[in-house]
Amino acid sequence: MTPSTITLDRRLSEVFGEELIIRWNNVNPENISYHQYELSEGFLLINETDLPEHASTEVLESYDPVNFPSDELDLFTIGAFNPLRYNVHRSYSGRKYYRIGKSGKVLVLRSGEELRQDFLSVA
Repeated sequence: MTPSTITLDRRLSEVFGEELIIRWNNVNPENISYHQYELSEGFLLINETDLPEHASTEVLESYDPVNFPSDELDLFTIGAFNPLRYNVHRSYSGRKYYRIGKSGKVLVLRSGEELRQDFLSVA
């Protein structure tokens, strides 16, 4: 994979920086592909009322509280939400659930195992 054949999701460079992206592209372009897949398929937004029974939730926290967007839901709507900018941790074996303030919405992180298997099936 060369830089001209990759369509880079700008959300990656927001978090990792251009220098690291260039290094990944030269050394391990599969890493870029996986992170891009993670951004497109690794999370979803649901209503709190649709939470699975007995699901435990955490509160979505930003790594950058000064620039924490005032309306997270607008970011989902326009496809600009970047879960890598938040203090979330993917579990390998199970989905994780993060409440988005008082919005009534929940960010769902698919499990690492689920994401990896899906990625390998399309790669």
